[in-house]
Amino acid sequence: MCSIIAIAEIRLWEDKKGNILEAEFQCELAGKVVLRDRSGKDHKLSISTLSEKDQRYLQAKIPPKIEIKFKKIQDRTKKYYSSSTIVMYGDVTLTKKSRMPYTGDLKATLFMIGEDSREDEYIMLDRAEFKFDFKTEKTLSFKGEKFKMHQNNYYSTNAGTRYRGYLIAVYDAEGKIIQIKASREEFKEKIKYLSGIKAGEHFPNDMEGKATRSTSSREYH
Repeated sequence: MCSIIAIAEIRLWEDKKGNILEAEFQCELAGKVVLRDRSGKDHKLSISTLSEKDQRYLQAKIPPKIEIKFKKIQDRTKKYYSSSTIVMYGDVTLTKKSRMPYTGDLKATLFMIGEDSREDEYIMLDRAEFKFDFKTEKTLSFKGEKFKMHQNNYYSTNAGTRYRGYLIAVYDAEGKIIQIKASREEFKEKIKYLSGIKAGEHFPNDMEGKATRSTSSREYH
C-alpha cells in the first residue's frame, strides 16, 4: 500500500527523456512515485527516471519514515526512611528507515509526563526539543534534561510525583507531524493539548483544562 503525503500541488514533471506530465504528487512507495493528472488518471514512475530538478523537489518534500526508540534513564535513587528521590531523563534515538534522501529540516519534541498523587493531576516533567536533519547521518540521538522526583512514603500512601509515560513527535519544516510514538494512546490523542504545556506545569488528568504552576526548578515533589 502507498501512504499518501499531501503536497497538494499541480506542477509540471519531466523525465530524463524530456517527456512532460502535468500532475499532482500522490504518494511514494519503494522508489516510485504516483502522480495524478488533471483527468484523475494515476501514473506510476520510478524516481530515478525523473529529472534532477524533480528529484530534488521530492527529496525536500517527502518526509522520511523514521523509527523512534525511547529509553527512560534513571540515574540514581536516594532513599530515606520516609521518602525517596529519583533522578531521571529521557533518551531518544531517531533512525531514518526510507531509502530516498531527504534534505528538509526536522524537529523532534519529547514530552515526559508524571502524576502528582496529592493533587490527582498530571505534571509535565520534561519537554525537550531537538532540531535535526538526515543529510549526513541516518541515526541521531538526543537527551532530555534531568529532573528530580521526590516521593513521600508515609503510611504507604506513596504521596508525591510518579512517572506516567512519554510522548515523542517528529515535525517537518512546515510544522506537520510526520511520526509519533507514545507510551499511552491518550497522549497521542491529546498531542495538540500537550504541545501547549511547559515543563513544570500541572494540568488535569483528562487533559482538558488550563495548566497551572509553571516552575523551572527541575525538582518535582
